[in-house]
Amino acid sequence: MMTICTFNARTLASEASVEDLMVQARKIRYDVVGLTKTRRHRSLNATIDTGEEVSFGTFGTLESDSNEVGGVVALVNTNLAMNVDSFALLTTRIGRLRLRRCGSMSALTVFIAYAPTSSYNKDKIEAFYMDLEKFYREDYTFYKVIVGDFNAKIGPRRTPEQLHIGTHGLEWNEQGERLSEFIMTTRIIHGNSQFQKPTSLRWAWGSSGGEYHNEIDHIIVYRRYCLTDVGVVPKFYTGSDHRLLRARFFFSRRGEKAAKYKKRSPKPTINWDLFTTLAGFWEDTVVDNIDEEYERLIQHLCDSAKKAEGSRTTKRRLSHETLRLIRQRGATRAAGNYQLTSELAKRCREAIREDLKERRAAVLAEAAHRQHPPRLRQP
Repeated sequence: MMTICTFNARTLASEASVEDLMVQARKIRYDVVGLTKTRRHRSLNATIDTGEEVSFGTFGTLESDSNEVGGVVALVNTNLAMNVDSFALLTTRIGRLRLRRCGSMSALTVFIAYAPTSSYNKDKIEAFYMDLEKFYREDYTFYKVIVGDFNAKIGPRRTPEQLHIGTHGLEWNEQGERLSEFIMTTRIIHGNSQFQKPTSLRWAWGSSGGEYHNEIDHIIVYRRYCLTDVGVVPKFYTGSDHRLLRARFFFSRRGEKAAKYKKRSPKPTINWDLFTTLAGFWEDTVVDNIDEEYERLIQHLCDSAKKAEGSRTTKRRLSHETLRLIRQRGATRAAGNYQLTSELAKRCREAIREDLKERRAAVLAEAAHRQHPPRLRQP
């Protein structure tokens, strides 16, 4: 069992704020805490002596340039210190912690992200998600987790095709729509919405007066089956307006091997139009034994079904045109044309919505066809 958390610290610029953080960390169970909005301009790699145990403090580099208030870092517990492979600050808003395979523990990559708020222009927000998608796709670790403050609100699933979103949540906003698009295009799972929790254990940000609460910190995972729980920890308090969000995982090397080497035979599907045509070739014969006639009919239907059987093909959720737009958006972003990138991003979102709408209609039609297959034609 592994516990991965995310926490917007508001600041870790002073040694006092770091010490306060460690005091609170010693009160909870954690393996990794993704810290955002550190506001540090100097690197820090500390080992803190608690008297009873040694907690491996902050691992990595906490940096931000003069124009940023970001900065991300990973707080790693001492029991995982030997598993740490590397920590890289990919941008001032995205960090990557890699844990190596050791003993029964599988290799793991944890991305820590701090998204721009809605006050930033859309180009800045789009650039953040393009960078995050690029780094995520370039990493080939079997188990991958993304944590952080996305300044995005994701509510419960609204349509059946939103399988990446769970059925629980508070509300949606525009930033949440963009985060949902990122989750869908990378085929990952939004962890917060998978579990039913009271509102008091969902919100991660509260206004100074306590009037408003938002669920804007998120935990996202590549493989749903390894996620067992997500919820906030109210007793963790350092003066920040955010609360610590904690997820529990079960990363199994046995599960990794099973997923890698399990052979999945394609499920057969029946071409009902062809089956109806073949079954219509049945010819009655005059026989005295009705049981023999019945057995012959059953055999004829089985043969017809076998001839009409084919391998199930995976249908694309997105059209080739939409995928082309997504690739074009990436190329435009890489070329530095942010205005055109923003326009293409809007077109991508509209195209994705239309594709999902058409996909849903096709699935409903197919389901209705399966429930009411065509009847055999009378000879």
